[in-house]
Amino acid sequence: MLGPGILFAGTAIGVSHLVQSTRAGADYGYTLLWAIVLANFFKYPFFEFGSRYAQATQTSLLVGYKKMGSWQLWLYFGISILSMFPVIAAITFVTVAIISSVSGGISSSAFAFQAIGLYAFCVVILLLGNYKALDKTVKVLAALMLFSIVGVMILLALNPVTHVESPTVLPIWEDATQLVFVIALMGWMPTAVDLSAWSSIWTVERMRETKFIPTLKQTLNEFRVGYLASAISAIFFLILGAELMFYTGDAFPDAPSAFSSKLISLFTRQIGEWSFPLIAIAALGVMLSTTITVFDGYARVMSETSELLLKGSFLARYQFWLLISAGGGLLVLLVFLNQLKVLVDLATTLSFLVAPIVAYLNYKLVNSTSISEGSKPSKLLNYWALAGLLFLTGFAGLYLLTVI
Repeated sequence: MLGPGILFAGTAIGVSHLVQSTRAGADYGYTLLWAIVLANFFKYPFFEFGSRYAQATQTSLLVGYKKMGSWQLWLYFGISILSMFPVIAAITFVTVAIISSVSGGISSSAFAFQAIGLYAFCVVILLLGNYKALDKTVKVLAALMLFSIVGVMILLALNPVTHVESPTVLPIWEDATQLVFVIALMGWMPTAVDLSAWSSIWTVERMRETKFIPTLKQTLNEFRVGYLASAISAIFFLILGAELMFYTGDAFPDAPSAFSSKLISLFTRQIGEWSFPLIAIAALGVMLSTTITVFDGYARVMSETSELLLKGSFLARYQFWLLISAGGGLLVLLVFLNQLKVLVDLATTLSFLVAPIVAYLNYKLVNSTSISEGSKPSKLLNYWALAGLLFLTGFAGLYLLTVI
């Protein structure tokens, strides 16, 4: 049965796809397709390691980090604290922007009130239902968006748009602005590497809920379904931006509600205005699913990490971290209230810069004595992971050299 893999897809198919992938196509055509493909390819081993370790040990990556040394879990704790608030703020910002566009655009003060309402809604849902409610909600919402983007791709293939003369795109090594965006694009493509611990937690939680321990093959196949769906849909969103914006001379506005309205119009332009309610629900649904899973993921990760490091402390409570993450995320959102693109790029870039650290921890863990020989990755997968480490470290270093 599908569970953690769909939760992964529900988390991934959000800002990285609706905003970043579509922006990549709208601003650069097909020039940055390589970045999406390579990011998905080279990050794969580190996400798989999360599911692999959880199935083999019936514990999360966090437990594994602790076994390798408390300092490694403290390092992950610090990374999570650093990224938690901007990540939550960026995701909820996009969600509220879609709500705003559906309601016809609103003032900044009303936008803030809608954000508060969204935070309250997510917190209540998770406090009442936890994993079961999350599992059922995300399956429906993720499926709705996947059907929508596949439908638009079919219509685009049957009725291709007329291309106008498009602007010249410089090579990445000649355009520092493009390089900065590439890092932001790959930061959440398909999602942040530090979220690999979430997959391991969801896998363990799934086994507890169902009282069924799947085989390693079943666990990995289930995860791959979600990962592949996320990767393919990212390419579809880039095509959407390229065909309906870059090659038609259109562009995204900066205002949050106007940005999301333009995004929804890319779908309705192909399908017809009658589809606006359906597409709006799909876009809102996929962002709601992302928002809920991110709230849940951070609360679970921070509470479990706190329990492992500070056993018996009140900091180990899921409810505590759910409220802390919501409050901190809301404060960051209010600071960047009229700067959607800036906030998204900040959060995604930060995620990319810490990715090599978490990737190395995952690689080290699944090749340690904490996991049985039969569950360890193959030589090919290990070589793949090492290549991924070089890729992530190289681009992170290139970015730092560029901005410095």
